[in-house]
Amino acid sequence: MFKKIIFSSSVVLLALGFVGCGDDNNSDSNISSTIESNITTAVEDNASTTFRFTTDYLNGKTLYLVQDDDFGYDGLTTEWNMGSMTFSDNQIILNEIDLPTNPEDINFTVAYSIDTNGSIVATFEDEDGTTDEWILTAIDSNDTTIIAKDDEGTSCYLFLSQEEAKTFRDTKNAESTMSGFTTEFLNGKTLYYVTKGDFGYDNLPYEWNMAIASFTDTEITWQELVDGGDSKTFPYAIDENGSIIITWTNEEESGTFGFKLISSNNRAIHVLDIDAVEEDNENDDNGYFFFTEEYARAYMNRQNGIEEDDN
Repeated sequence: MFKKIIFSSSVVLLALGFVGCGDDNNSDSNISSTIESNITTAVEDNASTTFRFTTDYLNGKTLYLVQDDDFGYDGLTTEWNMGSMTFSDNQIILNEIDLPTNPEDINFTVAYSIDTNGSIVATFEDEDGTTDEWILTAIDSNDTTIIAKDDEGTSCYLFLSQEEAKTFRDTKNAESTMSGFTTEFLNGKTLYYVTKGDFGYDNLPYEWNMAIASFTDTEITWQELVDGGDSKTFPYAIDENGSIIITWTNEEESGTFGFKLISSNNRAIHVLDIDAVEEDNENDDNGYFFFTEEYARAYMNRQNGIEEDDN
């Protein structure tokens, strides 16, 4: 599990698990049934293994880690995320491959050792001189995958192949995706919509902006800018594809707009703006409905290049 620490002005994550907003939706699984069986066994039955980490085994290797964690970063749009660990000379170079932030903040080196149990012990030092340890113990393995747990009980999946790690990450993220919106799901919810757009307002300071959408079973109240935009209420319906279709009218004309569900998890729903009259006429406007304003604002700020300390 990641632990945040500040080195000068940079945010550094203290752990050997990493994060992703990965957009790869590779449905062709490259993970063998043996790997999936081992993963299930390790997680559900806490299986043991004769495999133990050694410096000889790790030296020169890069392991790709996948974990169900946001690692201390708000506003991430995926549950399962990924990074890499490169081992050499009792040091680990950590890289949060999927983390959408500055490279200097996500590539750093920590010391490690192997204890008498064959566990990796990574040592982190804060700027005030205090140290912390993160311990990773193998509990199952095969030729391509190591399943481990850290000292807080968090399961970690280490792959020798980056492609297999990506496939596993994407497969796990796809498992939580809804097939489409329903009025039962939306009724009573307030969602926070973040997209690259100005909602028709001129001279906004940033490209990425946020709106608030509050639903009943028949209407949506839409506040176009979370920090003071107009608030309007529209009727909506769910079409046969599970897309939200919203109807708007004014004194001169009327029309529709809507959102097609692409993927979802317990943090955010990835949607595509659609032409609600001709469902096949999709544009490239992507956005996210977040379940909390905190996550939505953090994602919006990160997309706009606003550092956490600037807020």
